[in-house]
Amino acid sequence: MGRIYTARFEAVNVSAAQDVFSLGSPTSGVGLLHAVYLSQTSDVGDSAEIIEEVRIVTGNTTVGSGGSAPTAIPFQLGDTPTVTVRANDTTEVSAGTQVIKFSDAWNVRVGWQYLPTPETRIYWNELIAGTKTFLAIQLPGAPASAITMTGTIIFEEILG
Repeated sequence: MGRIYTARFEAVNVSAAQDVFSLGSPTSGVGLLHAVYLSQTSDVGDSAEIIEEVRIVTGNTTVGSGGSAPTAIPFQLGDTPTVTVRANDTTEVSAGTQVIKFSDAWNVRVGWQYLPTPETRIYWNELIAGTKTFLAIQLPGAPASAITMTGTIIFEEILG
């Protein structure tokens, strides 16, 4: 078993397509996605239903920009991650060969959760030694109206 980490962002105004989270591959190891939680707090009384596409992709080799770099918090104190974490990048991950691993729709009135069974968790790793690839949780389209989002991601590093 590897080392497990969580990262989050809170109360971020989202009005554009973006990488809600992106994770750079671990150095000399494999990353494993355990869970993603997304919610919003601004459209609670809207009479129109807002449905957003959410997808999980791997394979890109260039990190996005325009967002933040939240700290990965270890479940076991003292662990230091080699995975790089980004959140809310409006310039999405690019280059390389993107593979869509999971696609879903999110009714923003309720939270969105990605909780795969153990055998369907998504792995990602360096393309070749020293060349990071990225796993990204994306909103590929801009929300119909700006929303205030909060998110948490839980992932594991299995170093080899």
